[in-house]
Amino acid sequence: MTEIMDMLLPQGLLVQSDGNTFTDNEFIQTNSSFTPEAVIRLADANNNKVIGNEMTTYSGFSNIGIRVTDSNSNEIKDNITDTRGKSVSIEGGRNNVNTVNRNQ
Repeated sequence: MTEIMDMLLPQGLLVQSDGNTFTDNEFIQTNSSFTPEAVIRLADANNNKVIGNEMTTYSGFSNIGIRVTDSNSNEIKDNITDTRGKSVSIEGGRNNVNTVNRNQ
């Protein structure tokens, strides 16, 4: 499992390319002075797999765990986040699979 600590970017993982697989990673965003819009973001990214990742955020984080914008045919499955916001938000695109993602 890969661990990414105290993210300094607007997202912990920003994907803007096709055909990637991200599985079993742990994203930790516990610094409340950083407020990313999402921990994982797919933007204009197609045919990617985001499976079995865990996203730990600071208490009160209320943004999106995984945000997908204008992206097609992605598999987003079995991810866990502790955001008070949405676990997954799909905005635009088509044929995205969003299953068994949940807030902790």
